[in-house]
Amino acid sequence: MQKNRRTYHWLVVAFLMGPMTAVAGVAEDLVTLHLDAIGGESRVQSLQSVCRKGYNLFEERRIPLLVCSAESDLIRIEMDLGKAGKLIQGYDGETAWKVRIRGDELIEETFLPQEAEQLIHDAIFRDSLLDLRTPENTLEYMGEEVRGENRFYLIAVVEPDGHRSDLEMDAETYQVVRQFSTQYLRGRKVSSVMTYSDFRPVAGVWLPHRIQTVLDERLTFMTVYESMEGNPSFRKGWFQCPKKMAESEGPRTLDEEKS
Repeated sequence: MQKNRRTYHWLVVAFLMGPMTAVAGVAEDLVTLHLDAIGGESRVQSLQSVCRKGYNLFEERRIPLLVCSAESDLIRIEMDLGKAGKLIQGYDGETAWKVRIRGDELIEETFLPQEAEQLIHDAIFRDSLLDLRTPENTLEYMGEEVRGENRFYLIAVVEPDGHRSDLEMDAETYQVVRQFSTQYLRGRKVSSVMTYSDFRPVAGVWLPHRIQTVLDERLTFMTVYESMEGNPSFRKGWFQCPKKMAESEGPRTLDEEKS
């Protein structure tokens, strides 16, 4: 019944106020429905940090993965590359950083400017639709698409820096199930298609636990999160570069860095 009332509302707005106003109204309604579908505004606002544990799957190679993110757009990503060591990268709200731990050695690595830009963008804590509640971002309803028996609403999101994402929202669940945008791959901007599935509640907010990414229409990998923790506790400086922390606090053991 709720979906039928929304559809009727859109038709009335289109008739009385003209097509451009109607398009904006539809997009705003979809943001509200999306927010309700993933748990409601109060639960979304109370979820201020998430730690995700799982792995990336490249063909037959499985890479253990830990991703921690928080309000103020903080992020820390750890990947266990086996003999190549552990690669850790993050953004502390001011600086994007990257280090590698190999044996007992902590090596600071240099980010390409485009890589740093990509990581800072990935650190945005709220998803694209929820960020639209700030006036800096804009959105546009782009219509509907039907594939087989499934129907999707299409929404374009443009952020202040000009970055655009085209989102597909499932017309039954109001979950965002696919995102078309661009990413940097080895310093080159390429097309990116991310498909979201396996939605499960985390502190009352439904989040995807399985993400398929296709870059440049050829490089495909799967991210699988086996567990997620909402609002975890972080040790002081968790999102800062480990090398920076070591220099400011004095010598630290490798076990302390890993804890």
